[in-house]
Amino acid sequence: MSPRQDEMARLRERAERVAGPAPASAALRQRHELQVTQIELDMQSAALAEQQHRHDEARRELAGYETLYRQAPASYLTLDLRGRIARANLAAGALLGTTPEALQGKGFERYLAPERQAAWRRFLTALTREGGAASLDTALFDGIPGAGAVRIDANLDAGNGACRMLVTTTGAAAARPGAGALAVLGGALHVAGMALAGGEGTEAEAAHALRDAQDRLQRLAAHLAGSHEQERQRVAQQIHDDVAQNLLALRLDVVMLRARTSGRHAQLHRRAGEVLAVVDSTMRSARAIINSLRPPVLELGLDAAFEWLLGQFSTQAGVRSRLAVPDESLFAEIGQEPGLALFRMLQEALTNVRRHAGASVVVVGLYRDADGLAMSVEDDGVGIAPGRRLVGGGGLSLIAERLRMMNGELRLAEHAPGRGCALTIRLPASVLA
Repeated sequence: MSPRQDEMARLRERAERVAGPAPASAALRQRHELQVTQIELDMQSAALAEQQHRHDEARRELAGYETLYRQAPASYLTLDLRGRIARANLAAGALLGTTPEALQGKGFERYLAPERQAAWRRFLTALTREGGAASLDTALFDGIPGAGAVRIDANLDAGNGACRMLVTTTGAAAARPGAGALAVLGGALHVAGMALAGGEGTEAEAAHALRDAQDRLQRLAAHLAGSHEQERQRVAQQIHDDVAQNLLALRLDVVMLRARTSGRHAQLHRRAGEVLAVVDSTMRSARAIINSLRPPVLELGLDAAFEWLLGQFSTQAGVRSRLAVPDESLFAEIGQEPGLALFRMLQEALTNVRRHAGASVVVVGLYRDADGLAMSVEDDGVGIAPGRRLVGGGGLSLIAERLRMMNGELRLAEHAPGRGCALTIRLPASVLA
């Protein structure tokens, strides 16, 4: 029995002892009723105090998450649906050359290079209309500290009328975490370039230096990708274990309080209902944050994660989807890290379909082939013209880069207008247990 249940039981025993059996006299009955009412009010006050305690705990947990958000090394911003900055962390303020407080209410467009602003408006309009997640490669205005190429990864929170963004610099290496390691790679590339220009050494030395730089860059990219996933998992787990659990306990208390005040204390009952609505809204937001960071379904296995991802895709995009796996035991043979990489690549592929394909059906296949493992994504949309393949830093380029780190390969079927798109991801046999 919980401490709160103990308290309620003690109050009930007190009520029975004090009130005793109802007397026969009308005057005494009225006094008896007043005593019972007073005791009930005491019980409700105790319940309200406990509810307030839970509420304070939840606020403290949310304050901890706010500190984590504010001091994160990555640049996070929240925009309203008109593109105005509603919230930003310290890294975003440094990138844009001001404080997070000074950014509030400003249009994000003003920080972009003039020639990129029209593309940003189209991107924001499409994201608001279609929902989900999307990416944009653009450039910041020359007059601010973070000037240069950036990548924007955005998620629409339609329920709260907000667009949440992660802005990552793709140029100006010194401005990014890991800049020291990248500087070492830059030095190696510089040596290679000088040798090829005849400044020193031979072409063989230059080729060796270039290969060494490429190997280091690949290792660094793999390390950063792994660190990113670990951080996503850690933050999602912390929100689940602390914030979400406290919110659930708080909700149970509010529901109990609301039920006990029904019909007797209209004002308290109404107020409890309002608190319950706020708690429910906060719980939905917490679940959305957890799912955007690392869906809990990943812990149930890759097969469950694929089914969940396709279900979410069909619900949000209105596109029928099907998972075709001839041998379901294959899921159990895929290692944890390759499985997570496959999940992220399928996310990117489905985002591409939703945003560009205009498809009505998507079929995802997973099977063994002569080289190891293959995953296919086929749709009946407009297809991808050769000139649009692997352009920019999002979508197919991200998949190709991830596969390069895993010694894998991305293949696209030959383009035929109106015959959809067939994408195949191939991984070596080493990813299978």
